[in-house]
Amino acid sequence: MNHRKIFNAVIMVTGTSVGSGILGLPIITSRAGLLPTMLAFLVAWVFMTVAAFYILDVKLQIKGPHNLSSLIKRTLGRPGQVVSSLMIVSLLYALLCTYMMAGSAWLNVFIEPLMVIPGHLAPILFTLILGGLLLCGERFTYNLNNLLGIALLFAFIATVGSSLVPANYDFIKQGEFQAILPSLPLILTTFGFSIVVPALTEYLDYDAKSVKKAIIIGSLLALLAYVVWEWVTLGNISPSSFQTMRLSGDNGTGVIVSLAHSTHSSSVTFSGQLFAVFAVITSFLGVSLALLHFLSDVMTLKLKGENKFVLFFMTYLPPIIVTSFYPKAFVQILSFAGIFVAVLLGLFPAMMVFKSKRKWSSRFIIIAVIVFFGLAIAQEILNLRYI
Repeated sequence: MNHRKIFNAVIMVTGTSVGSGILGLPIITSRAGLLPTMLAFLVAWVFMTVAAFYILDVKLQIKGPHNLSSLIKRTLGRPGQVVSSLMIVSLLYALLCTYMMAGSAWLNVFIEPLMVIPGHLAPILFTLILGGLLLCGERFTYNLNNLLGIALLFAFIATVGSSLVPANYDFIKQGEFQAILPSLPLILTTFGFSIVVPALTEYLDYDAKSVKKAIIIGSLLALLAYVVWEWVTLGNISPSSFQTMRLSGDNGTGVIVSLAHSTHSSSVTFSGQLFAVFAVITSFLGVSLALLHFLSDVMTLKLKGENKFVLFFMTYLPPIIVTSFYPKAFVQILSFAGIFVAVLLGLFPAMMVFKSKRKWSSRFIIIAVIVFFGLAIAQEILNLRYI
């Protein structure tokens, strides 16, 4: 197998995982502390990786240009496809809401010295600017996203590299394992790489060994990024700052602003802001393209002429409305998206393999996966009760 293709596949897995969701992770995990959070990351990584292997297994059995929804239809029937389609569109809309919140907030940060944008207009302006780039064509969008992805990597390295030595080491001793449970749905959302497994399998010519290698290496790189990020943020931002962000709500800027303030470093301020902005833009462009294509397929409208503007309107209007009413629900919506991730990327893959497998020895693991994701869904329902 071409090593360059495997490298590209690894980057695809890592890039799909590490997005603007990383900006909200420390806010909700800070209550539990470093060690419980590390354990939760590891558990989430294991189950999400197993689920990704299940998708790969089904894709290898059903070859052809089938996305996840098509695979679900072929294995679980029409009802499964309908439910999965609803989950996909709900997940993409939820993610777009968070990117618009963070994007419009950062837009205000940079424009504030010149002018003040009313809260309800900021998401619209951000969407017009970034959404307008998609009108330049997919090739331009993909090339731009690749460049921004490289810039994101360097900005992340610069930010954490300047903050690796914590203000104090007391945060290592602080740990409440029961407090990590509310964080689980959000953590699952940040490990949503398995959505690209069907496309990844086609890209690597159905070479199972190469796909597994890309999944493992790419997801481990994402796991490493999250571990380093938690070390840096929990080690430098005070518990009281996190408490303030939880109580007042966050729009995607709180962690970076607090990190820059606590380190008193101009370099962290600059690189941290770049990291946040690049994370938001790359996530926004990628999810926008995915939602545009999904709506185009469902409505059988080609992305051409007047249809293109109709699809753009349908893609961006719902999240703009939500963002205007709930501008500081960044973390809550990311966590809520965990329900869709758990069903779509956890329960459905396990159910597909459960139906197709004949070896009962593997079904105990499948049942364990179903139970785990079921518990994650139940946890988010409990979270919603206390909002």
